[in-house]
Amino acid sequence: MKKSDCKQIRFLTLMVTFSWVVGCSLGNDENRADLENQLGTVEQFGIHIDQFVIRPDADTTIAYFPVNALPESMREAGLRVIFSGNLRPFPIDPPYDPSYPLLELTEIKKLDMEEK
Repeated sequence: MKKSDCKQIRFLTLMVTFSWVVGCSLGNDENRADLENQLGTVEQFGIHIDQFVIRPDADTTIAYFPVNALPESMREAGLRVIFSGNLRPFPIDPPYDPSYPLLELTEIKKLDMEEK
């Protein structure tokens, strides 16, 4: 094996290790939420009786579609909530409606009257 080949192998090994370390440190923080303590309103999704979305106060042009179903006590159109969660990629290739991003809820609570 040539000396230049050994250098290339060492360089590639170093780059793979660096990518793995950086990727693990950035991508697997279970305690991190993409959205934290957001105010919003639960809305019924289209004509589907049992499907609900959460429209955030911060951007009313979108509505998050929870990938983990809303608790029964939260399935009420017009209910004001405070929620946290992680955005998830769409499982299919476009076209899909980007105004309904997928959200894995980590926490959701009814908003107290004083907090409105």
